[in-house]
Amino acid sequence: MTRQSQWAALSSPVFGAALLVLVANDHWLKGAGLLPGWLTGKLSDFAGLVVAPVLLATIARARTRPGRLACFALVAAVFGAIKLWPAAARGVEHLTRTVGFGWRIWSDPTDLIAFMVMPLGWWVLRSSDEPARSTRHRWWLERVTAMVAMVA
Repeated sequence: MTRQSQWAALSSPVFGAALLVLVANDHWLKGAGLLPGWLTGKLSDFAGLVVAPVLLATIARARTRPGRLACFALVAAVFGAIKLWPAAARGVEHLTRTVGFGWRIWSDPTDLIAFMVMPLGWWVLRSSDEPARSTRHRWWLERVTAMVAMVA
């Protein structure tokens, strides 16, 4: 049986690789002394700008071009604000603390270079529009990936 899953983008190898980089970098590489801090910061930004808009579009069930553009624009606006405006970064830190996450965010305009990977996230969503074989394994993969991505 073929059908189009609203969660299909989350089982994309590209999305999976970006999520793996994000999780490994944020939970093991940062502060481990294996890589310089500037590099681990950039890795998070690049991976996050693939993961966040795809996840948001998936959760919001944005299937149309305008809906997806709105999701990508929202992620880009928040990312740009926290990288350019320290008060925005402090506000996001405060918000994440209220839901149990102690994030530390640095405002750094050079991080805006990471915007260059956003078309990759768009491609992941577009490629997920094609009908795919639905299996129980895929169903679980898509949902577990969504949960991990939300925490990441």
